[in-house]
Order: sequence, then C-alpha cells, then structure tokens
Amino acid sequence: MKKTLIITLIPFFIVITLPAIKGVGVLPAIKGVGVVVKKNPGSGASRLTAPSDENGETTVDITEIGNYNIVPVYPKSSGVELAGGPIRAVKVGLGKSPSGAIKYANQEEDGSFSFNGLAVGSYKIVVLSATENTCPAGFVNIDGVCTLAGKESASPVRGGLLANWGKYGWDGDCNQGGIFCRKWLRLPDLNANRPEENSTTGESKITLEGNVITVTTIGTKGSIGDEFLLTANEKSLKPMPGELPQEMLKDILGNVGLKMPKGKVRINTTDQKVVINDTENRGKKLRIVEVYEKANLSIDGKTYTLQLITTSGRGAGSPKHAGF
Repeated sequence: MKKTLIITLIPFFIVITLPAIKGVGVLPAIKGVGVVVKKNPGSGASRLTAPSDENGETTVDITEIGNYNIVPVYPKSSGVELAGGPIRAVKVGLGKSPSGAIKYANQEEDGSFSFNGLAVGSYKIVVLSATENTCPAGFVNIDGVCTLAGKESASPVRGGLLANWGKYGWDGDCNQGGIFCRKWLRLPDLNANRPEENSTTGESKITLEGNVITVTTIGTKGSIGDEFLLTANEKSLKPMPGELPQEMLKDILGNVGLKMPKGKVRINTTDQKVVINDTENRGKKLRIVEVYEKANLSIDGKTYTLQLITTSGRGAGSPKHAGF
C-alpha cells in the first residue's frame, strides 16, 4: 500500500515598516502658527493657541459642548502681506489629545474650518499644507516642514552669484542675456570658489517688501579688469534680453516663501542699467560697477517685481540704487 505524503506550504511574510520621510510625497507640516478657536454660534471670546510645532501640532481645551470654528492665522509679526489673516491652502485636523483619531475638515471661503459636536476636553489640532511638498504663501519648505519665511528671510537656502564681467551679453559659455554672465551657487560652493580674472562672487541678500522681491549681491571676492571698467564707463555695453537660470530663481523665491511662476522669467534690455560708482573702502579709492535689473513675474494670479542689484565690490555709499 502506497502512502502519500502531503506537504502544505504556509506562506511566510516579512513586514518591514519604513519610517516616514518628511517632505517626500507627503503634506508638509505648518510650523510656528497660532490657531484661532471660537464657538459657533456663541458669544465667547476667540482663543489663540500656542504656535504649532514641527509636526504642525498644537492643542486647545474645549470647555463647552458645541460647534467650533478653527482658523490658522499668520503671526502679526511675520512680515507677510496677510499678517494676522487666515492661512489659505492648508488642511486642518482635530482629535482628542493625546492619541485620538484625527478628523479633517474642508476649508471655508473665509479661511475657517468647522468642527461640530465637540465634547469638553483637550484636543490636538494639526495644520498641514494642502499640497504635497509645497508650502502656502509666506512659508518655505525646510526638510519637509513649512516654516515662516518672514519679511526678511534668514535665507534657509543661502547662496550667491559668481559674476563673470569679462563675458557679458551673448558669448561662448554664456547662455543668458544681460550685462554679465551669472552663475548661482549654494553657499558651500560659493565660499569654496576662487574667482578667475574679471570674475567676482558675493552672497545674496533676499527680501520681500509688498510685491517687490529684491536680490542684492555685493561682490566680496575677485576683481574686474580695466577693459571692462572702461567699456562700462563709456556706456558702450550692449545689454541683451535673456532668461534667469531656473535653479537661481527657485532658491530666490523659496527664501521668501513664493512658488515658481509658470514659464521662464525674462529680463528685457530696457530693464537693465549700469552705474559706475567711484568710492572707497577702508580708505582705499576704487571703482565699482553696479548693475540693476528687473523683471515681472506672476505667481498665483499676483504680479511681483523681481529686482536684482549686483555690484563688483564693496564700497561706501554702494549700491546707489540710482534711477531704479
């Protein structure tokens, strides 16, 4: 009699849990904003929570059963145009603190979120960006966390310009218009760079005032030759229209919490100007070339002016901002 051996194979699964990576395919947390909480309807005063942490979380104590409106707001000291107003393009969730399930609501036209039937207790509020890897206006994405850029950015992505003054206009290695060739460098590369003849480097300061973005780059290393100075002084430079490098534009706008515009940003010849500044630095007389450029760009339906001020060196009274 034959015996049949039956072998049953039992599937074996290994489950690996990977840690979440902030800023990669996720909704970034909104850090450093207070949330206004008010009963609706009700006569109680509005309450402003403590600023949200790096996970976009803050807490509020509900002392009365009822329906509530929740509004994340820009700090009044943030320097953005909407300071004190509601933050748009965000998601807000609410759950019992510390470990209750978080439920999200849709943002209303006035910027508020409605949560109904809340019981008395402590609640956790979570504020996230509504778009993957993108931050609302006035914020910059730093390692997956939306952080306030402020009126004058602390430059979370610091960088500056390598300006080649010997190859202005359309020239072999220069694929952009303008009075000089520019290359945007992040700070470590900028500091390590040793400018060649007729080239200078300088860290850029980026500010946002209303709808004007200003990038000021003062030359701190390198020098320019007499030939270029003579050409500039005789006003025989021939600016040409061109487009700003995308990597430069991305860092500039990111530092002041703005998105990239659709399409390329072009600088026209009528929006370029050269000024020769005879000045001094530490008692030494010198001649500085100052270049002023501007371009308009549209972001989320709003028009901004991008103003670029670049000098070949540092001196008293420079830059002049003359006629710009």
